[in-house]
Formats: sequence, C-alpha cells, structure tokens
Amino acid sequence: MLSTLHTNDAASSVTRLIDIGIESYKIAAALKGVVAQRLMRRLCPHCRELSVGQVPDRIKRWFPDQGTLYRGVGCTECSMTGYRGRLAVEEVLQANDEVERRIAGNESVERINDAARETGMRSLWESGVQHVRQGETTIEELLRVLEAPADPSAVTRSSPAPRASTSGTPAVPTRASSTSVEEEEPQTGPSTPASRRSGTRHSAPASFTGESFELVEDKQSKRPAAKRVLLVEDEESLRRVMKDLLEREGFVVYEAGDGVIALDEIDRLAPDLVVLDLNLPRLDGYGVLSHLRARPATQKLPVIVLTAKGDEDSEVRVFEYGASDYLTKPFRGRALSARIHSLLDRKAKSAP
Repeated sequence: MLSTLHTNDAASSVTRLIDIGIESYKIAAALKGVVAQRLMRRLCPHCRELSVGQVPDRIKRWFPDQGTLYRGVGCTECSMTGYRGRLAVEEVLQANDEVERRIAGNESVERINDAARETGMRSLWESGVQHVRQGETTIEELLRVLEAPADPSAVTRSSPAPRASTSGTPAVPTRASSTSVEEEEPQTGPSTPASRRSGTRHSAPASFTGESFELVEDKQSKRPAAKRVLLVEDEESLRRVMKDLLEREGFVVYEAGDGVIALDEIDRLAPDLVVLDLNLPRLDGYGVLSHLRARPATQKLPVIVLTAKGDEDSEVRVFEYGASDYLTKPFRGRALSARIHSLLDRKAKSAP
C-alpha cells in the first residue's frame, strides 16, 4: 500500500502514524520504506553563470572549497527569473532489521534516522547540497526550501567523557565495578597480620556495608529468574516484532516456525508460557494444543492462542482444545503483554 503524509523527514512518518493510533509494532512489521521529497527550482540552463558570492558561514562546512557554484541571471527563456523547471531532493528510508527494532521499541526519530543512515540513507539536506554542487540549483534556493542542520560540534553529548586525573594518571570511578571489595596489599612487615600477608580477601570497611553498597553478586542472586516464552508463529516479521516487544519486558524469548518444531522446543526448553498461532504448517495450533494437554508434563502449561477469527464458534473451539487465553489478530502489544503477565502470575500463585 502506498500513502502520503505531511512530515519534516522520512523518519517522522513513523511518529505521525503512531499519533493517529497505529501500534508501533504493527508499523515495524508492515513498513517497507518511506520517501521524503521536496521540490526546488532548477537553474535556467540558458542564462546561469558562475557565482562569485560568499557562502554563508553556517553552511561553509558543506562547501569548504566553494567548488563550482552558479547563480541565475534571467533571460527570455525563463521569464527573467533565472530558474526554469523543478527538481526533487529526496530522502529514502528503507526498513531493515535495526530500523524495525527501533520502530517497534518506540524509539525517537533521531534514533530511527541513525539506524537508517548506517545503511546509507542520504538526508534531504545532503541531496540538496549535491544538486547545488552539480550546478543544478543555487544556495539561495537550497536555503529557501530546506533548513540547514545544526552544527554537530554544538550538540551536547548525553554522557560526558570521564575527567582526567590531575595527577596525570587515568581517572577511575569512585565505586569499584568488581563483585567484591579488596583492600590494597600492604608491604609485608613484622606488624602485618598473616592473613593480609597471604593476600586473603577482606570484607568491606564498615562505612561501605550499607544497602547502597550491596555487592553486585548479592544483588544478582536476589533477582528472580527471567521467564521463558516460546513464540510459535510462521510469519517471520510478526514473530520478530513480538520477540522484540517481549524482550523489552524482560522475558527470554525462543521461536518456532511450525507446530512440529514447537513441540520439540517445548520438550527441550520447558518454557514458562507459549504464544501459539493457529494457522501453522505441518501441525496446526489445534494439533499442538491436543498434544500438550494429553501429556502430564504439559497439561498445565499456559498457552495464549493467536487467531485471525474472532467469531464465537472459534473462541469456544480454542478453549475446548485447552487454551489458557486467546487474542484475535491484529492485536495490540500491550494486550499481549498484559495477558502473559496475568497467566504467569496465576501460575506462580497456584504453584505448591
């Protein structure tokens, strides 16, 4: 499907689509590309001449040697305007894996632009600069149509670099990143305790034993293990979007593209929950559910079914086969996440 939107650049189209109510994960799965375009007046080939004017300071870095720049004089061919016809400056954003991931993650326009530029996207401004350098239009026309980007050197970094130590040695953080606190090894002498001479590790001083200085390994041991979710979906793009969504929620996500592989993965991985599409190759979702509910080890495994049919008969049949919950496609990402959390909470409460 082709459509048009009024935005400042290609990546802003994503924001506009979200503003009108489309879920970001749906945009990530469906969007193939965006072309942003502006029209600029083309110099009249009959009366253009070399320009000897100065390039404005704010754009000199794009014209360091000025090159061969032109200006329009005006003649009967162009009705004394110096321009004849139009040319397009374009910005083409192609959806690749990283662009899709950032769109699904509701990341900023700048972050989406960064991902697109890494694969060679040229901005509207860069396209316009190229046309000026080729003598097809003028700097004045470029500045009339497009706004010059801010100076990159004026952009404040989000995370400042560490300050250098005044003693000439590299600065180090005030809080060690290791999992234990170890005292500096003193010189061995008569008054040195044997435990310190032997390099025995000591506990932190009393002033560092508060909760805020809890050892990293202790904190990690207190964290609950991440829940494992198996996504069974034959459509790779949708599966990838759902995986990104759930991984941002803190789940460990595994994938299967058909029903037979799904049963093998369930036996191998013992996931905490399964998200199961009904329309699968080799063995459909109903067949997977029948196998799971016939085996004691998987009788109570939570399964959320994804179905394209929202009628009453389909809903009843899904539950008759043993589904724990179901969602009708297309669904919202937050609805899937809420159902997963609800089923896992119920499973935890019912556990002995």
